[in-house]
Amino acid sequence: YNPVVIQRVNLNAGEIRKNVKAHIEQGKRKKDKLAPTDFKLISRTPEAISEFTRTHQTFMPEVLRLYALELTKHKK
Repeated sequence: YNPVVIQRVNLNAGEIRKNVKAHIEQGKRKKDKLAPTDFKLISRTPEAISEFTRTHQTFMPEVLRLYALELTKHKK
């Protein structure tokens, strides 16, 4: 499985990358099988979410589609 974590944060992309990479490295050192091994940052836009669900396999695409729909509703 490729789990997806959706998290809203008020940090810039560089800071997020730094924090996630540190978390990945910590998991590798501890040999934690549940630690993330890779990540993708997705803009919080319906277009970016739709592109992600179209091009990446995930076990919860419907959750992402519903989130994109909610974002579209709030734009109006």
